[in-house]
Amino acid sequence: MAYLLRDMRLFDSLTERDRADLVHFMHEKRYASGEILCTRGEHGNTMIVVVQGALSAVVPGADNLPREIAHLGQGGV
Repeated sequence: MAYLLRDMRLFDSLTERDRADLVHFMHEKRYASGEILCTRGEHGNTMIVVVQGALSAVVPGADNLPREIAHLGQGGV
């Protein structure tokens, strides 16, 4: 997985060794399309790196319909 971090801006300042060390703390997890990863107000302790596909952050809008407030594609964190 270290090769994935090489092309991500967030990890630019890390050395190859640093990235290799970081990988030991990473776990691959796959999600189904439409699956909810977290909810508003929930405390988290995870950083998600989008390897394939995309993620959307969605909140209820003024009309109570879903409103996308962020979109992360491949390489997004």
